[in-house]
Amino acid sequence: MIIISDYELAKEILNHPMAMARPPHSFDFLVGKGGIIGMNGEEWQEQRRFVLQTMRDLGMGKGLWEKMIQ
Repeated sequence: MIIISDYELAKEILNHPMAMARPPHSFDFLVGKGGIIGMNGEEWQEQRRFVLQTMRDLGMGKGLWEKMIQ
């Protein structure tokens, strides 16, 4: 296990193209190869962009989510 405690370093590492490939999960037999969990590479990146944009459109980062949850 590797622990990265520096925010900027973690952001740089996780945004690097080589970080897009995900190792096979031990629970693949439960979820199959479909869905967001099983995505990899460009497919994963496209879904990530979509989800983040949708969450921003719904108010993420503006304090609206906290009100919705309460």
